[in-house]
Amino acid sequence: MLQLPPDEPSIFIAKTQADIRIGGRHGRIHPFQGLHHPATDAFKSMESYYATTFHELGHWSGAQKRLDRNLTTRFGTEAYAAEELVAELTSAFLCAELGRCLEAL
Repeated sequence: MLQLPPDEPSIFIAKTQADIRIGGRHGRIHPFQGLHHPATDAFKSMESYYATTFHELGHWSGAQKRLDRNLTTRFGTEAYAAEELVAELTSAFLCAELGRCLEAL
């Protein structure tokens, strides 16, 4: 397994104090249990790891004790689409701010 380097994105992730549980093949969030996340070696690059982690942190930020967004919506609803947009924008903004998620197309 890759160790997270002591760089800005890793420091930011640690400072969130999010409960990140390693395991599985896909990133997902449970509002009351934290993030479930594949190990770093499951990603093709650290940039992919950070982009995915920031996406999941976007969802994590919506829990009741944080920003209190409705995280119980189902796939195909407008609320679900809006929540995915929040997560994608969170990832994009954090990647841009911390400068580590750019990959060649």
